[in-house]
Amino acid sequence: MKIRPLLAVLALVVGLASCSGGDLSTGPAAQVDGTYALRQFNGANVPATVFQNAEIRVEITSGALVLRQDRSYTETLQLRAFYTDGTTETDAAIENGTYAVSGSTVTFTVPPSTTEQGFSYSGQVEGRFLTYSGGDFSVRYERQ
Repeated sequence: MKIRPLLAVLALVVGLASCSGGDLSTGPAAQVDGTYALRQFNGANVPATVFQNAEIRVEITSGALVLRQDRSYTETLQLRAFYTDGTTETDAAIENGTYAVSGSTVTFTVPPSTTEQGFSYSGQVEGRFLTYSGGDFSVRYERQ
């Protein structure tokens, strides 16, 4: 697939972020487990363009962040690529790891793999929303 190298770049960008119903608590350890839907990428509502050059435009069509009670998580971003030759492709970027909560801060940790180093990054919980950013991007999720 043509989109695979682009997914690797997107996964790297997302990875370098370090750097059930009611409102979420922001006390000493906010109750954050649940499913979140991606609402915005870089301030634009989803679907949103994440990369574009003379040959390709890639957009995030949707995303989900699942925070489990056992402190594991999965983030899935659905991507669509539009090529100048008129073809399109779809794919998904998936990240798995663990998370910790301190007040309104959520710290995500991705363990090392055989091909990549591990890393961590932090986000903030405010009401029903969870946001994080890094480098040139920011994302905003809403709890379902």
